[in-house]
Amino acid sequence: LNCAIAHLVDTTENKVMMAKTNYEASRYCRSIYAYSQAVDFLRQGFSLLEGFPDEKWTTHFDLAFAMTESLAKLEFILGNMEACIRTNRGLFHIAKTHSAKINSLFLDINARIVGSDSSEAASAGRTVLHRLDYKMPSRITPLHLIWKLKKVRKLLDERLPFYQPTHMS
Repeated sequence: LNCAIAHLVDTTENKVMMAKTNYEASRYCRSIYAYSQAVDFLRQGFSLLEGFPDEKWTTHFDLAFAMTESLAKLEFILGNMEACIRTNRGLFHIAKTHSAKINSLFLDINARIVGSDSSEAASAGRTVLHRLDYKMPSRITPLHLIWKLKKVRKLLDERLPFYQPTHMS
């Protein structure tokens, strides 16, 4: 179907419907551990939404946000930390809920830790702690970072009982 999309999809409504179909296909692929294919479906969905970039984040915000969040998580799973960070970068600022913001920050922290960028991970960790009204020292060691990130997890569990982190592996 995606091969014939240029010939079949001519209206905004059809493009959005096909973008949603691609998003659902990516979710299915992810559920059966076909991560690369899931990324392909998301990229195809994004290409359909690119035709009207202003509407993507206004009229179709929920779909665009879900697709972007899913792509960032898939990039993490596939080990593409730079792509994960780049894709995830704007999500924090546009997220509508507190839990979506926290999920975005945790993904950023995890990607930076895996990518051996501990200073940026510390900065993201400080942002989470600041949002939770927790003070953190300005000088930090890697051991201190691990200890503080565990505190972040504990604070989240206490303050956001509905928060269920997405398993990255």
